[in-house]
Amino acid sequence: MAALTISRGLADPYRDQAALLYMEAFRPLLQPLLGDGPRGLDLLARSMNPTHAFAAIRAGQLAGLAGIQDTAGSLLDIGLPAMIRGYGLPGGGLRYLAMVLLLSRSRESGTLLMDGIAVAPECRGQGIGTQLLQAVCEHAREGGYRDLRLDVLDNNPRARALYERTGFVAVKERSYPFLQRFFGFSAVTEMRRPV
Repeated sequence: MAALTISRGLADPYRDQAALLYMEAFRPLLQPLLGDGPRGLDLLARSMNPTHAFAAIRAGQLAGLAGIQDTAGSLLDIGLPAMIRGYGLPGGGLRYLAMVLLLSRSRESGTLLMDGIAVAPECRGQGIGTQLLQAVCEHAREGGYRDLRLDVLDNNPRARALYERTGFVAVKERSYPFLQRFFGFSAVTEMRRPV
């Protein structure tokens, strides 16, 4: 098996692969907002902030991706103008509003937010998610953060198990039963771990 390299940043040649990985990992949340077609994937690819990514590369392919969110930005930086360019004024405006309501999270001093983690389907079960989390933890430690925070959807037990194995503890659950019909999940668990 080829060696795996984890590095900070996302090189431009991997943007399309990153958008596809991110869409696959967060389909229940993103598909209703962006659709399933090339327009949504293109918007994701163009909106990724490479400085807020950790990439796992194996044999020239993107095997995994982790994003962070701090005071300087986040992995996904989808603004209203980009939404309007992609979906028109009414459609883009409504999608943007829904995205802000669903994806906005408050930031706290001393806490680094995870902005999603995705591993290619053919690479799952190989420890790539764990290595990405370790890289983010090391970055947080070097940056003087005291802990990491992330949210996990109730329809993603595999991700929650990974987080628990790597030291994250559930601290709060928010219930959204009305979202089940549209997004396929009804609760979000906030998890934290010290760095």
